Amino acid sequence: MVIFLRANDLTSDPRALKYLDYYRENDISYLVICWNRSKKNIEYPSNYIVYNKQVEYNLGKKAILSRISWGLFIFRKIFHLRKQCNVIHACDFDTVLPALPFIFLGKRVIFDIFDMFSYTIRTNKIVDFLIGLLENVSVRLSSYVIICEEERINQIWPAFRNPCTFVLPNIPIEPDPETFDFTPDGIDAAKHEGKLILSYVGAFYHGRFLTEIMETIAGLDGVILIMGGYGDREIEEACRQNAVKNSNILYLGRISYKKALAVMRYSDLLIGMYCATNRNHYYAAPNKFYESLMLKKPLITSANTAVGDKVIKYDTGFAIHDSKEDLTSLLLLLQKQQVLIDEKSINCGRVWEKYFKDYVAHFFSAHYAGMIKAGKRG
Repeated sequence: MVIFLRANDLTSDPRALKYLDYYRENDISYLVICWNRSKKNIEYPSNYIVYNKQVEYNLGKKAILSRISWGLFIFRKIFHLRKQCNVIHACDFDTVLPALPFIFLGKRVIFDIFDMFSYTIRTNKIVDFLIGLLENVSVRLSSYVIICEEERINQIWPAFRNPCTFVLPNIPIEPDPETFDFTPDGIDAAKHEGKLILSYVGAFYHGRFLTEIMETIAGLDGVILIMGGYGDREIEEACRQNAVKNSNILYLGRISYKKALAVMRYSDLLIGMYCATNRNHYYAAPNKFYESLMLKKPLITSANTAVGDKVIKYDTGFAIHDSKEDLTSLLLLLQKQQVLIDEKSINCGRVWEKYFKDYVAHFFSAHYAGMIKAGKRG
């Protein structure tokens, strides 16, 4: 049996859901241990063990005690299930630490790095160094390591890099068009005809330029912005207030991944901005880049980041500086020259078909199947 660990509720986590879909499709026994941080009463399948403790997102060092409690919860649950499982798939640093001791009981631990925790936390130099050391030691000790992008190997200290490291980008599984070919609730398509439609659906974090995007688009005629997602409370409140004050901004709140795809498909352009000076943001591996390719929707992103470099390399969107002025100039230009969007949409489709359409299926058949079935590392 595989025990899958993730510090969220999994309802809108497409990367995690890929693994769970693979288990179901291949009749692999699995159990999920996850963290429901919200007040919502979510119905979970019988093979879920849920840690119910309300904690906000993006609290940084303030959340350390909650993470320690979460780690102890994981350790106790795995200990009770130790005779039933042979593989532990740990997503990120806060789940791999309580999983690693079970390597000494013959369990295989897969360390799936969604984000390097040591690149996001900031306390003091000594504590930050110790966290970085622990995270890198965890990489070296794990049976297998999965990273989101090839560039992310540079986040791992060279002496601690694991020879059994694999790359699984945040590439979406291409759905049946009939499953998301609809206009999402809350959107009046008739009012949007002839207007430039942008969307951001995802996690709300500071440093993603989200409030600035809303402020910029609020003052532009002929441009519609659709926001969907959850996370930082201040940003959620800013979304609500902007939607009330501005008729060209819609806030859909937290939505399912199916609906998120429908929103993006409905849009002309996707937005995924990152702070180029944030060392973790530079290595961002967003779903948005690959979703833009799959849906043939150009992406507006930040210049001087790994994502911006990809957009430029494949000519599938627009990489701009994180400023209201640059965003305004770009949108005014695109309103006049729709052909620029059309050209990049075509490029999105070509790149998707050539490089990424079959990537995920190949990863699971060529690599992941061996990780969870192999008798030893290698």
